[in-house]
Amino acid sequence: MSEPVHKPLDIDKAALFLIKKYGDESAVVAYNRANCCRCRGDEPTENEWLTVLKRVVDLHFAPRAGPLH
Repeated sequence: MSEPVHKPLDIDKAALFLIKKYGDESAVVAYNRANCCRCRGDEPTENEWLTVLKRVVDLHFAPRAGPLH
């Protein structure tokens, strides 16, 4: 059997999905997915999930710049 083909993640779409589904736990979910990939030895996918984690933090947890209204 051949190796499954890896389709790269859409980072923004993945981050927004996690935020919508898990809210404040979205960063934990992204970290856990990256950790699972690391344990399997799948470094490229681990790096993608770490990028998603960074994007989740930027979108959901970083302080807002400028006026809110």
